[in-house]
Amino acid sequence: MGPSDAQTTIRVAELVCKTKLNQIPREVIDYSKSLALSALGGMVSGSQIPGCKIVTRYVQRMGGNQEATVAASGFKTSVENAALANSHFAHTTEYEDDSMPEGVSAYTLFPPLFALAEKLGCPGSRVLEAFAVGYEVQSRLGIDCNNARKRGYLNLSLTGVLGVAAGAAKLLDLDVERTAWALSLAASQGCGLTRQTGTDAHFIEMGVAGRDGLAAALWASEGLTGSTSIFEGPKGFLDLKSAGEVSMPTDVVNNWGKPYRVMAVGIKSYPCCYHMQRYIQGVVDLKRAHGFRPGEVERVDVEVNPMVPQFIRYHEPRNLAEARFSMPHSLAVAILDDRITLRSFSDGRVKDQDARELRQRVKMIVHEEWQYGGSGPYPLTVILNDGTRLSKDCIQVNGQPPDLLSVEQVIQKYRLCAEPLLAADKIQESIRMTLGLEELDNVARLMGAVANPKD
Repeated sequence: MGPSDAQTTIRVAELVCKTKLNQIPREVIDYSKSLALSALGGMVSGSQIPGCKIVTRYVQRMGGNQEATVAASGFKTSVENAALANSHFAHTTEYEDDSMPEGVSAYTLFPPLFALAEKLGCPGSRVLEAFAVGYEVQSRLGIDCNNARKRGYLNLSLTGVLGVAAGAAKLLDLDVERTAWALSLAASQGCGLTRQTGTDAHFIEMGVAGRDGLAAALWASEGLTGSTSIFEGPKGFLDLKSAGEVSMPTDVVNNWGKPYRVMAVGIKSYPCCYHMQRYIQGVVDLKRAHGFRPGEVERVDVEVNPMVPQFIRYHEPRNLAEARFSMPHSLAVAILDDRITLRSFSDGRVKDQDARELRQRVKMIVHEEWQYGGSGPYPLTVILNDGTRLSKDCIQVNGQPPDLLSVEQVIQKYRLCAEPLLAADKIQESIRMTLGLEELDNVARLMGAVANPKD
């Protein structure tokens, strides 16, 4: 272990502190604003999901200073509780974006960063700066400990809490030592388990990461300490999470900003698990090309690598949480519904007879011999009653790199999320301020625009 290796945690803290907005490429800044708008839509639309109302009641009961807005809920709470609630809201929609192979999301970062920026009265430019460094931390540490995902850890939370701590430290203008303490304190909070998919625990893990990463930076700002070599070496963060396979972070130090991992983020088109997005689009494409009807479908075969069933585990879902991780349900509604929305994965849609019947015709075939989490193939075959076989290798996915969503497509997604809950003028105002985040003088104005549900 060389001297530079022995100081990895400090080196990461230095990178967080020295990275400035004017050093970040224009494409990263512009795309970050699209990601911010997508995350804001998740915060708003998630607020009315039944499981989210439980968390709303929880943070109301906790009380605390009125520091930050709980989206589309009409009240403020402490900055930590707002981070918990808004991060949970966003994740529960399963609209969150992802970058692969590390498996982290911008939705983990924006809700707590918006909450802290609101409390501090920060301009939007500071949020963009904090987001870029936070994403680089969570993403590149996620790459370094990617084996942890194979072992059943959820990097959305495991390294997401580190990204939140880094971004919050940036907003708080912490020095290198205190930034390292924030990262160290957050490392002790990092967890998340893939076994939880299909339950409310999976969704709230992102809320916990938002709350705890924010708390870590706030603790460090007051002088609470942590090991400044927490990432590297025997029994360090990576060594423990990878069961000894990786003991030295390399990607986060060697490849910081080369290029920024923000550009690897794909925005979901459908409100369900990332690992089903390409197959849903494949069904939609085949339906458009060939015009088959639900009653004409005898069977749908979808072939997957051995990583997929680690997340996609529900053949016959019982509720919306399980439906978001059910290949049969996702492909059934892709055939049945003209437009795939949150309604397609609601409790009511899960129980509808047409969805229940069509789910029985979807077969997920797991190829254990394929590379775990590999880059393809992604075969899909729709077999019609007359014997016709319609096949597609679902390589390209709308919204996933390199086929990123346009700004207009992200606006459409945001409107789809916000229109049931926010007044039309507030929707327009929030779009304008988010896409103009660099010029926004105070993030509190943006959060005020999404604070109250329409009458």
